[in-house]
Amino acid sequence: MSALALMASERHKYLKVKEGDTVIFSSRFIPGNEKAINSMINELSRRGANVMYEKIADVHVSGHGREEELRTMLKIVRPQYFVPVHGEYRHLLRHAQLALTEGVIKDNVVVATNGDVIEISREGIGITEQIDVGRIFVHGKGVGDIGRDVLRDRRTISEVGLITVVFVVSSHDNRILSGPELNSIGVTYDEIEPELMVGIRSAILDRIASLYPSTTPDWETVREEVRLLARRFVNRLLGRKPVVQTIIIEV
Repeated sequence: MSALALMASERHKYLKVKEGDTVIFSSRFIPGNEKAINSMINELSRRGANVMYEKIADVHVSGHGREEELRTMLKIVRPQYFVPVHGEYRHLLRHAQLALTEGVIKDNVVVATNGDVIEISREGIGITEQIDVGRIFVHGKGVGDIGRDVLRDRRTISEVGLITVVFVVSSHDNRILSGPELNSIGVTYDEIEPELMVGIRSAILDRIASLYPSTTPDWETVREEVRLLARRFVNRLLGRKPVVQTIIIEV
């Protein structure tokens, strides 16, 4: 919705880009925005504009104040307290050192990081405590209940898919009453899935029979065996290692 983006897409109310216009991108491409910026350059070029940017012309101008500009601001304001707030830690530290050279008392300069609580009182200025800060994930009605582990699992499933294997077993004698029933999400396309599931099911039953030819299965051991076997089976056929969830229901 920036003015230039609106002009590039011919949606700006007042300004239009026409043949022969010159458009200059004087800032660097912000990492992560390259696709959108390149798309905008393409649209401006389609309108007939001569587009200039850092990769093809020496037109970069920083939007941040230079040292002498910062020094001038300090001389004009003459702050009693000074807390640099923009940039990475090394930038904050350098700005603080600049304030000291312009006469700000060392005890009145605070270089803070995310989460620092700064207190200003008659006694002076200082960091009094640290609070937890960072990204808070919001999904549906949950705020902050989705952590890195959940996001990692979601990312993994999105990349390799999920297979669920369900057994129904007798709580009396540990016999298999039903299953294994298999379902997959995101592993392969529909035409191959039935054949793949039949192959995995047959391999699982053969493995259980070989492990427990005359005794009832140890289902905790079976759970891990099934997980590994299904992953290897799919990896051998498709070159992928899906997430496998084994569910054992006792009745």
